[in-house]
Amino acid sequence: MEYICNVTFMVERSLSAKLYEWMKEEEAVRMGRLNEVVAVPGDPDFAAQALSVALQREFGTEAEALAYAETELPELFERFGERFGDLGMTFVSILKNVTLS
Repeated sequence: MEYICNVTFMVERSLSAKLYEWMKEEEAVRMGRLNEVVAVPGDPDFAAQALSVALQREFGTEAEALAYAETELPELFERFGERFGDLGMTFVSILKNVTLS
């Protein structure tokens, strides 16, 4: 796969269990790879204050990754917002695999 749609979900640390429970309920989340941020260099308090989890899905083309972001993610973000409101945030980036030769 050439492209990755990287979706980051962030909530206050006190909501960690609630976030993971929500993720278990969401098929769109279960279909990807999840990575939890464990540290942010230069911010020693980050892990104590916030939980940041990246959902990654792989795609063969940039167009496929963008289509996923534009068609499937809005509904997912709406449900996330309903559950976490102002206590959560999301952001998306499309990544391209790079090979140095």
